[in-house]
Amino acid sequence: MRILVIGGTGFIGRFVIPLLHDSGHTVTVFHRGASVASLPPGVRSLRGDRHHLLAHQHELRALAPDVVIEMIASSGAQTRTMMDTFRGAAQSTGVSTELLPCAEGRD
Repeated sequence: MRILVIGGTGFIGRFVIPLLHDSGHTVTVFHRGASVASLPPGVRSLRGDRHHLLAHQHELRALAPDVVIEMIASSGAQTRTMMDTFRGAAQSTGVSTELLPCAEGRD
């Protein structure tokens, strides 16, 4: 599967990204570049600010991801922006389980 991870160079992502890659998925990580990204060889890195996700919509949708994983959403508004950005372009989108209340609209 083609998996796009928004965030993914921080605490959780440093474990998730290698697992996805080692499982045979094609992984792209969209991140600010604020932390040193030690990504496995073959994992694509795209720089950008999650707070300006819609500004990168064309480039991100062009990846044709099967799955989009949002690792850093901190509000319902950010989750809605992610959903709007990929609506109709990805088979599945998701957020970190600790952020599910945001996805349900409880900011």
